[in-house]
Amino acid sequence: MLSNTSKLYFPKLVFEKAVTISNQNAASTEIKPLNLYALDWTRKTNKCSNGCEELPEDYEYLLHSLRFSISDGYLKEIRRCAWSAVAEWNSIRLLDSSMKSVYLLSAASYIETAFKLLTDSLYDDETKYFYRKDDKKIIPYILLYKFWKNQTNNSLILSFTKTSELITMTLNHKLSDSDNEQINKFLNFIEKDLGEKNG
Repeated sequence: MLSNTSKLYFPKLVFEKAVTISNQNAASTEIKPLNLYALDWTRKTNKCSNGCEELPEDYEYLLHSLRFSISDGYLKEIRRCAWSAVAEWNSIRLLDSSMKSVYLLSAASYIETAFKLLTDSLYDDETKYFYRKDDKKIIPYILLYKFWKNQTNNSLILSFTKTSELITMTLNHKLSDSDNEQINKFLNFIEKDLGEKNG
């Protein structure tokens, strides 16, 4: 009776274990129990790229190694955003297809929100606390690129991955050299990757 004619393939959140996070800013050590998850991209990769890796090895390794300590509230909102994106993506619109970058923006925004909430939940197993490493700024964009690759056309990938935000970031003189280097490396990869697809 109901069907999603246009599929969107999300990574699966795989429960690993419960973890406790101490509140490092509080005077007393407050323990906060959370569930730890990994992302499994297998279904998306199999459906969209015949099981082939979609990103360079170092980015694939990074995404595979990420762990997320997600509260119940965050988990509900991430799932709500994902379902809202599917509903928006599958809405029947009697509009010119050249306007896709406009009318699919609502779906893309829900997906962006879901991945930014995931990134905010990143967990660092070394410190047993939330992830604070230098590459945290770039991670939501890598997640978005991985999600959209082979699910939509190149111009929409550029728009939905928010590459313009990354370019703006590189103009910020307050960024560290490490941040700038990582952002430029990722932007160069995107340019090469999408250029090869067009070639």
